[in-house]
This record gives sequence, structure tokens and C-alpha cells, in this order.
Amino acid sequence: AATGWRLPLHSLPWWIRGLTNPASEAETLFDDQGQLALIRQDGWEIHYNRWRDAVPNLPSLPALISASKDDRLVRVAVIEWEPMDSTDAEP
Repeated sequence: AATGWRLPLHSLPWWIRGLTNPASEAETLFDDQGQLALIRQDGWEIHYNRWRDAVPNLPSLPALISASKDDRLVRVAVIEWEPMDSTDAEP
């Protein structure tokens, strides 16, 4: 990697959707409204800073995410979510 460190690419598709990767242990914390605020998994802390109502009649999806491990920080802003086809079962 150009940065000299590796991103957990196996977990990013899960985390980006506000889910834990079922392949490893995880801890989750929720805010006062019951919205996911933090996932701790594989040595990373994933903070959910903002949520968006992206698809009518479905739960909110992450809009702003910060993932950190040691001195590394990755921020992801999701501009737009699109509904998945029924054939897209897993990330």
C-alpha cells in the first residue's frame, strides 16, 4: 500500500453499511436514540458520525464514518445510497 499500512478490506463492505463483519468478534455501542455509534472490530474503531434516510421504508444508512486504528485514520463520506437488487445478498 502507498500509505505503508493495510486497510481491512474484508470488513469495509460490512462497516460501510453499519454492520459488523460476521467473520470476527465485534463490540457495538449505541447512542441515546438507539442508533449505532461505534463498532470495535479487528483492532479498529469505526465511528458513525452521521446517518441518512436513504431508501424509503428502510432503516437509515451511514453517511459519515471515521475508522481508526493506532495512529491511522480513514474517513468515508457516502454521498448517495442505491437500493440493492435481490440478487446482491452479501457485500
